[in-house]
Amino acid sequence: MKPLVIGSRGSQLALIQAQLVIDNLKRKFPDLDIYTRVIKTAGDRFDTHPIGEIDQRGIFTKEIENKLLGGEIDLAIHSLKDLPVELHPELVIAAIPPREDPRDCWISLNHPHPSCLQPSAIVCTGSPRRANQLLRKRPDLRIVPIRGNVESRLKKLKENREWQGTVLALAGIKRMGLDLSSFLWTPLGDDWMLPAPGQGALALQTRIDDKYTQSLVKCLNDFPTACAVYAERAFLHELGGGCRTAVGAKAQPEGSRLILEGIWWPEEAIQPKEGKIVGEMQQAEQLGKKLADLLKKL
Repeated sequence: MKPLVIGSRGSQLALIQAQLVIDNLKRKFPDLDIYTRVIKTAGDRFDTHPIGEIDQRGIFTKEIENKLLGGEIDLAIHSLKDLPVELHPELVIAAIPPREDPRDCWISLNHPHPSCLQPSAIVCTGSPRRANQLLRKRPDLRIVPIRGNVESRLKKLKENREWQGTVLALAGIKRMGLDLSSFLWTPLGDDWMLPAPGQGALALQTRIDDKYTQSLVKCLNDFPTACAVYAERAFLHELGGGCRTAVGAKAQPEGSRLILEGIWWPEEAIQPKEGKIVGEMQQAEQLGKKLADLLKKL
């Protein structure tokens, strides 16, 4: 078999995610030689800058996609929420494996839930989506920006005693097997925090004409996860969203149907628009577009 070269970011979480894919491929193809190439992205180089100050879409994916387009790697592994909704025309998502828990997680040294915070408490997050949803429930909170990987954010939270908590993706915490015994933490329900579209899912990306690599990874695709993610991404795309946009979405498969919830803050809006819609799983993208259209009319 022809060797497979995989491209990934170099963070601990990214490499763990790449290894999950490699392990699953090796179980299916034990004779397949797989090599990993670590690629530094703009988001990694400018990890102290607020995301809004980095004028580039795909800040965690563009350099990896360029290596894929140039033939230096055969397969790119992305956290799907980082992948722009408009893909390069020569690239395709060839598989989406089963999703990890998509919820966000509250983490604090002293407070078990953001509802327990004192007025004017400081919460650190660099995500407009997370900040807006926290402030919607607790408009008295003070939000300060934070960047960096999971480990560095937890380290900063421990070191800065003025910060009362932060919010991280539960999927990353689970995949890394992090010890949170020195923190108080709890997953946030949908009433507090809808996740980013695609959160908890991985995207396995290939060149559109690379049928060999596509044939290898198609066995890793999980149909219900893919449908849920495509509904969420279609919702985001229809709203013109990216990492600077306050958009949350969660699609839940139930039998042959999807239940899609979404929340969106139009630019400079104080109050969000939100809604829920149910439709057939086979019509996932149309479902996402329909919910976005409904919210636009509110």
